[in-house]
Amino acid sequence: MKFREKGFNRDAPKRMGSSLIKKLRLKEILTLGIVLFATQLFGQTKAESAVLKASGDMFRWEIKQKFDSLANLLDDQLVVVGSNGLKRSKSVYIDDLKNGKPIHNSIDVQEASATIHGTTAIVVGKGVFNVTSNGNQSTLHLSYLEVFVNKKKSWKLVALYATRLPE
Repeated sequence: MKFREKGFNRDAPKRMGSSLIKKLRLKEILTLGIVLFATQLFGQTKAESAVLKASGDMFRWEIKQKFDSLANLLDDQLVVVGSNGLKRSKSVYIDDLKNGKPIHNSIDVQEASATIHGTTAIVVGKGVFNVTSNGNQSTLHLSYLEVFVNKKKSWKLVALYATRLPE
């Protein structure tokens, strides 16, 4: 017994199914594309991650007094303007740290972000710095700006500026 209605084609569901599959695949591809775009737009690049790591390493080395590692990260032309407003060079900055002016007891970075511009990177952050200076321990809430330059495939700190935040 053949059953056939007017306007009904037995192969129509198969064609509709393949069309539906094509639409679903297109949606999946578009969704994947949007996710990848958003990841690139809002996620960190490898360079940004590397610069933030270098920034964090600098703070760790200051606390652990690893002056050789710190000196390797700092560019020879480094300019540091501390929260006290004093401008220092690389050699003066490292000498001050070696002589305990100040001693970094702990550094709690509360936020930091990096922006890459070619071979230059800018890090902007905020943190709580527990320091001992002239025998007096204090807690400083600081905002800081760091400028790194990529030289021979490694990031070097060329400028550091810090300012106190209201507590």
